[in-house]
Amino acid sequence: MPLSSWVVWVARPQPDNQELCQLIAQYNGVAYALPMICITPLPLNKKAVWLTRCYDHLIIMSKPAAKLGWPLLKIKPKSIYAIGSGTAGILRQQAVSIIQPNISNSLGLLSIPVLQQVMGQHILIFKGQDGFNLLRDTLRHLGANVTSISLYQREPIQYSETASKIIKDKSINCLVITSGQILEIMSEQLIPHAFFTELLVLVPSDRLYQQAKLLGFSWIVNMQGASSRDVIDILKKIKP
Repeated sequence: MPLSSWVVWVARPQPDNQELCQLIAQYNGVAYALPMICITPLPLNKKAVWLTRCYDHLIIMSKPAAKLGWPLLKIKPKSIYAIGSGTAGILRQQAVSIIQPNISNSLGLLSIPVLQQVMGQHILIFKGQDGFNLLRDTLRHLGANVTSISLYQREPIQYSETASKIIKDKSINCLVITSGQILEIMSEQLIPHAFFTELLVLVPSDRLYQQAKLLGFSWIVNMQGASSRDVIDILKKIKP
């Protein structure tokens, strides 16, 4: 089914936004790559102990975490887990065997039986700064020794025009939002305007779904994933 009725604001960071915009265009939709945040690597101590320690499990939470963290490791962990097909794809390019949860989020990972039996095991998590800590805290509660490393931060991007003006000028009717920070930035600029409740908001997890509801968005769909194909599949099923 063509997507000619959809005009989509892809707010995810570069370069992932360009890939999704091109795919939407292939299905006759209109998409604008307007990232609300940029990814900035954090300085790391290249002699940090965690770089040379042997871990039972490595969990990589995002594509930036995979790109920044994997080349630093001196000793490869026994088992490697990735959130999202894009994250897994980066690691498979290095001929790495990856375990992916059926649902691409922390709860999906925690449903994997081997990660429910981690008493005394050593686990390394690669993530962004200020990321959600449910996974880390749950694994520690299960008795694991967890090291969580923040490899990058997300910084807001300022546009000369407000989000509300961009949406009106471009007749945007759908927002693709992949983080809580992007949700908060959008809501701050849109809540004073009544039309924001008419926008379809696509999010990748139940956590962001609940956050979007609390922020006042009303037409929200949890895609259960953040890949470009997840977005296309949802837009095919829904009409504006």
